[in-house]
Amino acid sequence: MAQSTSLLVLGTVGRNSLWNIYLKSTRLGSLSFRYKYTQQRALSNSHPTNGEDPILPVLIIGAGPVGLALSVLLTKLGVKCAVLEKNKDFSRHPQAHFINNRSMEVFRKMDGLAEEVLRSQPPVEFWQKFIYCTSLTGSIIGSVDHMRSEDFDHVVSPVSVAHFSQYKLTRLMCEQLKELGFHIENNERRIMHDDFVSERQLQMGHECIAIQPSNDFVTVKASFHGEGKSTQKNIRCQFLVGTDGAGSTVRKLMGIDMKGEKDLQKLISVHFISQELGQYLINERPGMLFFIFNEKAIGVLVAHDLREGEFVLQIPFYPPQQRLEDFSSKIFEIICKLVGQELADINVVDIKPWVMHAEVAENFLSCGNRVILAGDAAHRFPPCRRVW
Repeated sequence: MAQSTSLLVLGTVGRNSLWNIYLKSTRLGSLSFRYKYTQQRALSNSHPTNGEDPILPVLIIGAGPVGLALSVLLTKLGVKCAVLEKNKDFSRHPQAHFINNRSMEVFRKMDGLAEEVLRSQPPVEFWQKFIYCTSLTGSIIGSVDHMRSEDFDHVVSPVSVAHFSQYKLTRLMCEQLKELGFHIENNERRIMHDDFVSERQLQMGHECIAIQPSNDFVTVKASFHGEGKSTQKNIRCQFLVGTDGAGSTVRKLMGIDMKGEKDLQKLISVHFISQELGQYLINERPGMLFFIFNEKAIGVLVAHDLREGEFVLQIPFYPPQQRLEDFSSKIFEIICKLVGQELADINVVDIKPWVMHAEVAENFLSCGNRVILAGDAAHRFPPCRRVW
């Protein structure tokens, strides 16, 4: 379950209009790109004279790593943008954790983000191996060092790969946005009485419920629930970027289908803390991933940070024969079966089901190239190929 990070601003999908937006802010005049995309002028605020709200150059839906990174890069290049996030708070579930060279190269351009990630991650010797075992304290079937020397010796890149939980990465990105003058708004009372989303705002708790394109701009209708009632606001933008995850609302509203293999595996993801287990693995068998097989239980343990004892356990899940509630009551027992002994300090933080897919959106562009998909909104990969 080595969920890897390849930032789409300059990565896989970055070869379409996301990359074009990035380039566009540094060049004037007529620019032609892939997919017959042509833009005749640089992105700038449009100020109508009929009393309507200004048109944002770029509105980003989804405040995950891709959306946050795009907002940082665009702001640094002088392109005005704002971000809407459906959730009222950022998730503490670790999620993706392996950051590849290309993403780290992008992070180098983000005021030292790459260096901060490298300083904050666990020591490489704690996570360079994948271990196959009968239990975490039992027999080792085999181990593989998946880290190549060129990943760290700056042979193919000026920066190294990294192992850093997604929620920690988004926290660092939010700090960068604040330094760039962004206001992260999650105050319900203030949001309920603010009808407009202006540049350099990240507004939490806003769900995109409708998208209406026109020749000159895109109108997004966003809904916010707070103080016991719901309010809606319309935001106009020149470009809309959907970075709202695997279940992307932007993608669904645009009627864009996914192609590939669906429902490869259903799993239960268990986020838990155990300093005792973390210290044991540091001393005895440090690694990033532990594939555990025995007659009592099967699972894959992701060691997000052995120093902090932070783990995510992935357990196969087979509905309708099994229910999420079946795992909730037995999760401590399952963890101990996979560890091979009881632990005195297990703290289960979160349990959630998820489905593994291998799909790519039929189109990354829609509405005359004004609506763009990126990140998991554009593709849903198994964890070992996951790309932000």
